[in-house]
Amino acid sequence: MNDAPVQGLGPLAQGWQMLRLAARHPPAAPGQWLELDLQGQSLRLPVLEQHAEWTALLLPPALARKLPELRPGSPCRVNGPLGPAAPAAPVLLADEVGLAAALHAARRQNPPPRLVLIGAADSLPFRPRPSRYLIGPKPAEAIAGIAMLEELGIPSRIAHPDGLPGCFEGDAVGLLRRWWGGLETKPDVRVLALGGEKLRRRLDEEAEGLPQYVFQPIPAP
Repeated sequence: MNDAPVQGLGPLAQGWQMLRLAARHPPAAPGQWLELDLQGQSLRLPVLEQHAEWTALLLPPALARKLPELRPGSPCRVNGPLGPAAPAAPVLLADEVGLAAALHAARRQNPPPRLVLIGAADSLPFRPRPSRYLIGPKPAEAIAGIAMLEELGIPSRIAHPDGLPGCFEGDAVGLLRRWWGGLETKPDVRVLALGGEKLRRRLDEEAEGLPQYVFQPIPAP
């Protein structure tokens, strides 16, 4: 493992935290993750963003609460990056576990994806905002996108079990099924799904009503 001290820690929405570590490990490809030894906690977190001097990760609220003393300068040991690199795909799909990996992939792909669909089990690290991009006739109620992707010209939509304003009520797979089913002409696309075991099971359950997809597992933290 390499020493990678904490360079920064910033609050996001709903208790999420942006964790920035010194980049003292090999470059991480989209879809890869790091193993961290951080204040007595063993964590596995997919890379959100990487630069020459630092690597950014997302800390979910439950993990952030376990690290109340975390601050810039806190020691951290890092192993990785681990796992295969994510293949490029026109459509990206992710649950809460694969969220950071999907955002990393979306920003690194060339050409960028046509659409990114994100499902939240509970909370989101960002506030949904109305999208500027039309993605098809359904689901008509899903008009909220992810600001960081919108600014890059990448259309996105969000699913949430409570149906937050502008979000599809349900999960990421339900959102994908509704979008795909609402298209009169089906484009020749492949979906890259990034997430945990629950996402894989949901894809298998709904496979007949979905476009072709490839599932890449992301370990739970």
